[in-house]
Amino acid sequence: SPQRKTVKRAPRPAAVAEKPVPTPTPADPAAEQAKFDEALAMTSAADRGAALKTFLHDFPKSEHAGKAAESFVTAQAIVGDERLQAGDTVGGIAAFKQAVEETPVPIPERRFTEIVSTFPANLFYRGQRAAAIEIALTIEKKSVGDPKQLLDLAGFYLGIESGSDAKRLAEAALAIDANSATAYQTLGLADRLDFDLEGSAKAY
Repeated sequence: SPQRKTVKRAPRPAAVAEKPVPTPTPADPAAEQAKFDEALAMTSAADRGAALKTFLHDFPKSEHAGKAAESFVTAQAIVGDERLQAGDTVGGIAAFKQAVEETPVPIPERRFTEIVSTFPANLFYRGQRAAAIEIALTIEKKSVGDPKQLLDLAGFYLGIESGSDAKRLAEAALAIDANSATAYQTLGLADRLDFDLEGSAKAY
């Protein structure tokens, strides 16, 4: 009878031991507080902004994160203003853009009113129309669900006599709050700018 061939099986590979997941080192509250205080104490807005950004990166879950983010946006606004005054248009616009990008959603009301909402007009009345519109559109995307913030932005468009944009935002605000008298007033002003007197009268 024919002999059976013995087939040698390849040895099974040894099981690879899984590397243990390192336990994250808990933050040192004292070091965290010291870094935060150090960042806030920076006299230069540019240095303060850079230090706050580093703090937020190193301590994302800090109890100071909200304050640090707000202070960062304020510092960037100052930097943008300083650079524009110094003739550094590119640097000034970049600082304003970064401030908006780093602003969380939803935008806290105080931060929006006192800081973020001022950027478009600040740029526009310094001759930077394209940058002003671009930043206004970025802010709008972060304010989609807030009728008050949308109407504040509409006020910027009314100020630069862009009726169509003001109308768009007024209608967006009305889609959220159909009983907003301010939104109808804004809509009436926007229609009047676009010489739609019938629409303006209807809105009023």
